[in-house]
Amino acid sequence: MKLLKSSIWFSPQYTLRNMRNFISGMELSIEKMVRELAASDTWQHSTSFEVTFSIFQGENDVLTPLSLARTFFTDVVAPVNEMATIRDAGQVAVFIQSEQFLKELLSRVRPPAVRPLP
Repeated sequence: MKLLKSSIWFSPQYTLRNMRNFISGMELSIEKMVRELAASDTWQHSTSFEVTFSIFQGENDVLTPLSLARTFFTDVVAPVNEMATIRDAGQVAVFIQSEQFLKELLSRVRPPAVRPLP
């Protein structure tokens, strides 16, 4: 939580109200979900998908190291799976490198999402 708070504090895209709302939302999520998340085994329950699967991983993430994300990614079975490394970012890559994150989303996630159905 401390990493997230400091990351948004220095982001020019966040107002004080945005920061307050973000932190309140994170605190509520942690309160409601932390026990369930701690008890779950991601590899056992979450490696097979019937939809496109994407990972957008900060290269300097200290909470989920890039090597661990790559290992998980190689175990994923999905119709389409994509992994992008976000340079010069950690756990909160979406806030620190928002332009690069958006570029990856638009180039990797949007195309299959807007394809017409057969």
